[in-house]
Amino acid sequence: MTIADHGTRTTWCPVAGGLQVANRGGAFMGFIEKLPGGGFAAFDAHSERIADFAELAEARAAVESGRRASDQS
Repeated sequence: MTIADHGTRTTWCPVAGGLQVANRGGAFMGFIEKLPGGGFAAFDAHSERIADFAELAEARAAVESGRRASDQS
């Protein structure tokens, strides 16, 4: 699934300890949650888990693209 591109930059906002929310052009893009054991869980705009990532940048890229790893084949 691909989220509509509103032609603007994605803004990341820290909400609570370890939780960041993505917004692009006023549209909710998804969020990232820091995992207790390390790494980051990325969720799409429907709050469905995309995947877990070792690096924050990887998790952000997954949320910003709106695609799951299984969708990228």
